[in-house]
Amino acid sequence: MKTFFTILLYLVIILLIGGIVFGVSILLERPLQEAAIIYALILAAWLLVVLLKKLIIYYRARAQVLRVVKQQNAERDADLGM
Repeated sequence: MKTFFTILLYLVIILLIGGIVFGVSILLERPLQEAAIIYALILAAWLLVVLLKKLIIYYRARAQVLRVVKQQNAERDADLGM
């Protein structure tokens, strides 16, 4: 149920941003194509931020795993020397 409400929240936020962008465009008497472009740019920027966050998390985890593996290899080498 938590996943459903999370998806519903994202959907409501996306629709709210779209409504604001198109509403401001209509109030300023600008073409709706400009509003669609601005809306698409906002969604693309949001998607880019999400993907960058995931990439940062992935590379941090990868570096941490490599450090742990390197540390374990060092401990094994030290044990074999005795």
